[in-house]
Amino acid sequence: MSEACTPCRAEWFAVHTYAKHEKNVTAQLRQRQVTVFTPTLRQSRVWSDRKKVIDVPLFPCYVFVQAVEWRDVHRAVITVPGVLGWVGSGRQPLAIPQCEVEAVRAITDERVCASPHPFLKVGQRVRVRGGCLDGVEGIFVARGNDNRLIVSVDLIQQSAAVSLDGYQVVPIP
Repeated sequence: MSEACTPCRAEWFAVHTYAKHEKNVTAQLRQRQVTVFTPTLRQSRVWSDRKKVIDVPLFPCYVFVQAVEWRDVHRAVITVPGVLGWVGSGRQPLAIPQCEVEAVRAITDERVCASPHPFLKVGQRVRVRGGCLDGVEGIFVARGNDNRLIVSVDLIQQSAAVSLDGYQVVPIP
């Protein structure tokens, strides 16, 4: 746990759901008195006959459940139609750091402009999409609030760092 995280008695756990079942699972868990959080974003959708603003899940196929001990709510969670199971290691769910859930909640509560993004790990190979660097590949690194792409020439053992501000990057499978 990082220093910015504050300890909390109850922990957050992720629950994997079927696609497009997040709202139903959330509603049923609330009926069962389970504390649940499903981060959503407001998006404008256009159909042939109308335009509508709807809430869509920030993390499709996932909802977050809070409990002092996951076993206390296991039966209530796992028996909800649309639930695939807990997210964790083997059959054991793993707790999500409180500060990560608080960060997601801040984004969704304040309705800031946000969108889903592929998960990136520091040290992972990534590719830039769009702009003048479209297609350039390198290693994703972070220093403070500055995300950078490291492009290397192995033969001469030299590298260059480029700021990724304004660029979209995707992981290379």
